[in-house]
Amino acid sequence: MLLAGRSLSTGSPWGFIEERLLIAEERDLWEKLSPSEQVEEQQFLISLWEMPVSERFVETNPEWGEWASGKVQITNAAFGLPRQDYRPYPKGLPLETYPNFVKTVQWLWDRGFQVIDINDGVIAIAVQGGRVIPEVERLYKLLVQSFPTIQLKPHGSLEGTQIRALYDPVGCQTSLEISGFGDTFF
Repeated sequence: MLLAGRSLSTGSPWGFIEERLLIAEERDLWEKLSPSEQVEEQQFLISLWEMPVSERFVETNPEWGEWASGKVQITNAAFGLPRQDYRPYPKGLPLETYPNFVKTVQWLWDRGFQVIDINDGVIAIAVQGGRVIPEVERLYKLLVQSFPTIQLKPHGSLEGTQIRALYDPVGCQTSLEISGFGDTFF
C-alpha cells in the first residue's frame, strides 16, 4: 500500500502524520513475521525493484481508500532513498554494525524519520520530495529543543552538527543528512 500510494502522480494520499502511523504499523507487522516470512517479503520487494519500471504494476485494494482503484505503476522513488545504489534496503538498519549510533537512530525513528544509511558519520534519512523542506525544518527544531547545548553549524563546517536537505533532479530523489551527531549526545 505504501509503495502504491507513494507512486501516485498526484502525490501521496496521506499527510505526514498519517504516513508516519502507516510506517509504524508496517514495522509492527514486520516484527511479527517469522524469519522465513521476512525473507519472502524481502524477495518480493527485490523482484519488484528489479522489474523494469514499465512493467512494475501492482493491483490496489479498494479498502486502502478512495485513491486505490485499479493498478498503480510503482516508481523508483516510492522505495525510498538508499545511498548510492538505489536498491531496496532491509527494514531498519542493522544497528549492531553502527554501535555509535544505536540511541541516535532510535531517537530519529521514534520521531518518524526513516534512517536509511550511516556512512562516515553522516546519517542519511529518506524523505518524500514535497516534504523535504518541512522535514529538514522539523529536524532542526527537534534538535534545538531536545539538545539545548547542540552547536548547529552551516554545511561544510569542520565542527558542530550539520544538517542539510538534498535533491537529485535527475533521479527525483530527496533526502536529509545529519553529521556531527551520535550517541554521545544521549
